[in-house]
Amino acid sequence: TGAHNRRYLNRVLAAEWRRAKRYTLNLSVAMLDLDRFKGINDTHGHIVGDQVLRAMSTQLRRHLRDTDHLIRYGGEEFLLILPETRASEAVLVLERIRLVLQRHPMHVSEEGGPLRVTFSVGIAATPGCAASSAEDLVEIADKALLVAKQSGRNRVCLAHGASTAVTSGEIDAKSSAQDNRRFPRIAAQLKVRCLPLPELENRLFHLESVDVSAGGVAIRGQGLSLNNTQYALVFLENDPGPVLSKVMWTTDGEK
Repeated sequence: TGAHNRRYLNRVLAAEWRRAKRYTLNLSVAMLDLDRFKGINDTHGHIVGDQVLRAMSTQLRRHLRDTDHLIRYGGEEFLLILPETRASEAVLVLERIRLVLQRHPMHVSEEGGPLRVTFSVGIAATPGCAASSAEDLVEIADKALLVAKQSGRNRVCLAHGASTAVTSGEIDAKSSAQDNRRFPRIAAQLKVRCLPLPELENRLFHLESVDVSAGGVAIRGQGLSLNNTQYALVFLENDPGPVLSKVMWTTDGEK
């Protein structure tokens, strides 16, 4: 497939974990599994199955950075190591890849036509989940993958907090092909703290997100007195550092 093997995984995962802890960096791990791959082998044969795996690996590499690591973890399982990547950013990356790949045929034949596949993903990140080692991070991502498959497959699930509970990262129905938004939105119920600037005293809002995208986070809450174009420090879930954000109005008057 052109992906790295388990020996490479043992070496690079430990190194990335040490680097993340030493320099207080984000680190995300994604466990990816092709949905119903056995059915592809049974219906089309193992040669076609091998071609699908190679095409899958090629497509994954096209959407990853040079600093990311792609590992063949099992038969139809791939592990992605995403250095300096927050949990929310990892969800966006994997959702984008998931949407692209499910529309791109992994194999085309005269008899069967285009063969498209879907995949399920479990994501774990530090900080953000209860991982005390690199091995814990992989294990938690694997548990999140199991929940993604049990929830219906073809989705991304993110482990968070001190438990193995996961939230679905599926693209919201609002992000249909008719949506003209620049960035796709992902439904996400994350705890949000918002500190408006420059008035810092007694101005900390505890809110909840509606969805997130590469362009921002939509929040909801009562008693907000934020002003349009005002800047604020926003803390998402367990992320240790704030993001400097600009308040924008939506068309329905919500902030």
